[in-house]
Amino acid sequence: MNDEDTMDTGGDASESRVEYRRIMGRNEFQAAVVATVERAAIEGSLEMTWCDSNFAQWPLADPLLLANLARWSSPRRKLLMLAHDFDELPRRFPAFVKWRRQWSHIVDCRVPDDVVMSAAKTMLWVPGLECLKLADVDRLAGIVSSLPEDMNRVRESIEAVSQRSQPGFPATVLGL
Repeated sequence: MNDEDTMDTGGDASESRVEYRRIMGRNEFQAAVVATVERAAIEGSLEMTWCDSNFAQWPLADPLLLANLARWSSPRRKLLMLAHDFDELPRRFPAFVKWRRQWSHIVDCRVPDDVVMSAAKTMLWVPGLECLKLADVDRLAGIVSSLPEDMNRVRESIEAVSQRSQPGFPATVLGL
């Protein structure tokens, strides 16, 4: 089977899952993130993992993404966020931070050690549904796939990163 046999022609997120699609550039990357979170909400996926150095390129202010996170959220769900730096999130994405604070019991934010994080790519993984992985972070070029081999590679990468991480980005900051 070649790429032409499995390639999805695009379309909206309400379609069934994508088997394999290349993405290139900011608009396609952000649309793919929004569409994957929407599919996770529609399918009732129990968990998602997001990995990025700082999430600056992610569409965390997008109203559709936020609506689908709200739709996806429930006490049985789990979102694992892995990043080297969460410092910009409160300034750049206050609505996302508000959602994160409300759902802090299902959101686990972790900071991997420097060696592991330097090898990590931007990834989004929804077990049993699909994954997104950027091969070129500067050009925002990568794939969205539900092919088992891609899903397994992303899962293995995420497990390697999360195993060498510490808690980070607390939902609330206590002050004196």
